[in-house]
Amino acid sequence: MKVRGFSPGRTLFARLLLSFLAVILVTIVAISAATSQLFANYYYSAKERELARKGQEMARLIESYGTGSGSTLSPTLLASLASFADAQVLVVDREGVAWGASPGMIGMMRHGYGGGPRPAFRLDAAETERLQRGEVLTGRGYDPRLERTVISAAVPFQGPDGQVAGALLLFAPVADLAATVTTVRRISLYAAGFSVVLAILLGYLLSRSLSRPLQEMGMASLAMAAGDYSQRVTVSGPAEVEQLATSMNHLAANLDQTVGALAREKKKLAGILAHMTEGVIAVDRVNRVILSNESACSILRLTGTDDAGLLAAAPDLADLLAGVLAEGRPHSAELEPGRGEGIIRATAAPFLDEQGRVEGAVAVIRDVTEQRRVEAMRREFVANVSHELRTPLTSLQGVLEAIQDGMLEDPGERERYVALAHRETLRLRRLIDDLLDLSRLQHGKASWEINAIDLADLSHRVAVQLRPYADKRQVGIDVEAPADLPPALGNEDRTAQVLTNLLENAIRFSPPGGRVTVTVADQEDRLLVQVADQGPGIPAEDLPHIWERFYRVEKSRARDFGGTGLGLAIARQIVEAQGGEVNVKSKPGEGSVFSFTIPAASGEEA
Repeated sequence: MKVRGFSPGRTLFARLLLSFLAVILVTIVAISAATSQLFANYYYSAKERELARKGQEMARLIESYGTGSGSTLSPTLLASLASFADAQVLVVDREGVAWGASPGMIGMMRHGYGGGPRPAFRLDAAETERLQRGEVLTGRGYDPRLERTVISAAVPFQGPDGQVAGALLLFAPVADLAATVTTVRRISLYAAGFSVVLAILLGYLLSRSLSRPLQEMGMASLAMAAGDYSQRVTVSGPAEVEQLATSMNHLAANLDQTVGALAREKKKLAGILAHMTEGVIAVDRVNRVILSNESACSILRLTGTDDAGLLAAAPDLADLLAGVLAEGRPHSAELEPGRGEGIIRATAAPFLDEQGRVEGAVAVIRDVTEQRRVEAMRREFVANVSHELRTPLTSLQGVLEAIQDGMLEDPGERERYVALAHRETLRLRRLIDDLLDLSRLQHGKASWEINAIDLADLSHRVAVQLRPYADKRQVGIDVEAPADLPPALGNEDRTAQVLTNLLENAIRFSPPGGRVTVTVADQEDRLLVQVADQGPGIPAEDLPHIWERFYRVEKSRARDFGGTGLGLAIARQIVEAQGGEVNVKSKPGEGSVFSFTIPAASGEEA
C-alpha cells in the first residue's frame, strides 16, 4: 500500500539501522584509532624508557672504566654496547663532540677514533647544556643529523673528577618499531571489521524487531481508515511496542463494535424511512437537503430528482422550512407543490445542536389529496342523499297537505294524487334500500351463497322480466349467449341484480325504436357479459366517474328518468365482491357498452 510522502530512506527501520550503524562505526573507528595511537605511544615510550635504562647501565659501565676521554673506548666495547642496547651507540664529550661510535655510526665521523680530525656529528647547544646538568634526554622523531626517524636517548656519564665528562647517545631505528605498530593496527582493523559486521547483523535484527510491528500497525490503521475494523496486530516486541499493539487491538475492537452499532442503527433508520408512507425531508441550517426518503419524492410527484433539486421542485415546502429555520419553532400547512396535482399536509420542526442553536429542520409530509377528495365526496354524498330524499318527501308532503285541506274531493283527482304518493313512496323505499345495500357492500357486511350460474339462462330471464318496460319505451332487446357456455361462479340473485341494473339503464337511455343487445362470451377462466345500447353516449371526461355514487352525466335529465344514481355504484361493488371487474366504453352519439366479468366455475364447483 502506497502512502503519500513515503520514502524508503525515511522509514523507521532504515533510520534505526543507519543510526545504529553510524554510532557503531564512529565508536569502533574512534576506539581503533585511539587504541592504535595509545599503543604506538606506549610502545615508543617503553622503548625510550628501555633505551634510557640501558643507557644508564652502559654509562655506569663506562664510569667504572674510569674513562676520561674517548681514546679509551675501543670499537669492540662500543660494538658490545650497541648489541646490548639493540641500538646504535655514539659517545660525545661534554661539549657535544663525538668521541666514538658503534660500527653502524662510523659514517657519522670523518676519520674514526683517536688522534684524527674531529667527528662531524655534534649536539646542539641546548642538548649539550642539559647533558652537562646531568639530565637524561629521550626523544622520538626525524633527526636531520641522521637523516632518518629514530628513537633516541642521551645519558651523561661522569669522569674521575666527578663532573660530567660526556654522554652516551643511543639511536634505535623506528622502522622496526613501525612494523610492529602497523601489525597491531592491522589486527585492530580486522577486529573492527568483524565488529562492524556483527553490529550490522545485530542492528538489522534490532531495527527489524522494532519496525516490523510498527509497519504492521501502520497497515492495520490504513485498513481501519478504509472501513475494515476486523484488523488485529500481533502483540510482540519490546514492552512499549506490545503495549501499543494491545492498545491498537483494543481500539480496533471498540471501533468495530461502535461502527457496527452505528451501521445497524443507520440501517434501521433507513429501513424505517424507506417503508414510511409519510415523506421525510431533513435540511441543514442553510436549507439544504441532507436526508429524504422515497415517499417524499412520490408525494411531491417527483421522479429522477436528487436531494439537491428536491426543494427546488417544491418551492412552497422550501419556504415552509425556511420559516422554521428562521423562527426556530414548528410550522404546519397544507400545500399544493409542483404543478398543483395534489394536496400535501406538511409539518416541520427544528432540531438543535448542543448549544441550543438551530442546526436544521425536518419536515414530515403526507398526501391528503385522496382524503380531501373523500371528504368532498362525503359532503357531496350527503348533499345528494338529502336532495334525493327531499324530492319524494316534498311530493308526499304536498299530497298530504292537499288531503288535509280537503282539496281532493273529486274521486279522479284524489286517485291521481294517491298514485303520485305511492310512486314517490316506492321511489323513497328504493333509494333507502339502495343506500343500505351500498353501505353493506362497502363495509363487507353483505354475505351470500356462491354457486354455479347459467349466465345464458339468467340473461334470457332478465330480458323477459324487463321486456314490458322495454316495450313501453319502444326498445327492442336481443340476447346473444351460446348454449355451450360454461357455468359461472357467483351469487345468482346478486348477478341478476347487476344485469338488471345495466339492462334497465340501457333501455332507459335508448331512443324509441332502438335496440339493446346482451352478449355473453367465454374468456377461458371467466365469463364476459356486455350490455350495448344505442343511446346518446357518455362524454370522455365523465367516464372515470360513471361508477361513483349519485354521479349523473346529465343531472337535469337523469333525475327525470327516475334513477337514484346508486345503481352503477352497487353493481360495481357486487361484481368486485365476486372477483370480477366492471368496464364501460362509450362515445357521444354512438351509444355505450357496459360490461362486467365473473369467474368461471371449475368442474368440481359446477
